[in-house]
Amino acid sequence: TTTTMESDAAAPSDGCDVLPRCDWVGRYVGASSTTYVRYHDEEWGTPLHGEQALFELLCLEGMQAGLTWAQVLHRRDAFRDAFHHFDVDRVAAMTTAEVDALMRPESGVIRHRRKLDSVVQNARAVQSLRDVGGLDRYLWSYVDHRPLIHQWRRACDVPSQTSLSVRLSRALKRRGFAYVGPTTTYAFLQGAGLVWDHLQTCHRRPPHPSHVRHPPHPSTSTKEDGHEDDDGGGRDDDDDDGASQPMGCAKRGALRTARASGRRDLRTSVPRRGRRDTRARGVEESADGQREKRRVPYHRHPRDQDPEEAAPQKRRATQRNRHLQR
Repeated sequence: TTTTMESDAAAPSDGCDVLPRCDWVGRYVGASSTTYVRYHDEEWGTPLHGEQALFELLCLEGMQAGLTWAQVLHRRDAFRDAFHHFDVDRVAAMTTAEVDALMRPESGVIRHRRKLDSVVQNARAVQSLRDVGGLDRYLWSYVDHRPLIHQWRRACDVPSQTSLSVRLSRALKRRGFAYVGPTTTYAFLQGAGLVWDHLQTCHRRPPHPSHVRHPPHPSTSTKEDGHEDDDGGGRDDDDDDGASQPMGCAKRGALRTARASGRRDLRTSVPRRGRRDTRARGVEESADGQREKRRVPYHRHPRDQDPEEAAPQKRRATQRNRHLQR
């Protein structure tokens, strides 16, 4: 099975030019190597088709959990030799003894037993998908068989996971796949070109407009393309919340935004010294008859009270402080 490229991507790069690229290229150790730059220029984001090619990328993305993509890319040839160039049928037939042999240092692969077992498990899951049209058709049906084009300006704007990756992750786990958490799944969608996350400043051009589907409006439903949303949630053992993706700064940017918004909420909703009043809350009816929540403080700071009410409290506080000093 070969890889099909549907986009008019830029010409291959030798890694020595100064073309504008995505911000994450060269951001950490190994991301500025010639192999990594060539991967960005020739492969990352290019629409990928074929059972064998998609299976290989899905397994390699799972291998990246907790590591960097540069480490996996450096060992890609070793993975291909170890897993029969990711031939689905041959990998699915691998025995426990063959996987044990890959745990030796001379194998050249990432020696993580659960990850190695997941490749065999995923191969058998891919075989079961042939009853519904195969892995290629199954994955691309989630984006209506056309890449979703995003308009990102900075790498920190790119999310580490989306509602699409969450739905696909749950569906793949239900099909028997392993190491396909929402973050890993979104990295796979980026690498396989199902979503186009090259920055607007990058020299890579998006696929032809006839092959493009823009993302839906946020107000639309998340149930698309006839796929059922899974109710099962929770964090599985093979989830990859801590994985370092090529867009690693996206998660940091999201955390910074969340923390900043949290601090703003804290400053606006909680008094500086009277935070205990947020523990008591009540419900009242507004003028139009709707029920709404309101804060019912049981403690008010002296500065928010009338001087006549604050004076007795000040006297009691002074007496209490004197008693503690004794």
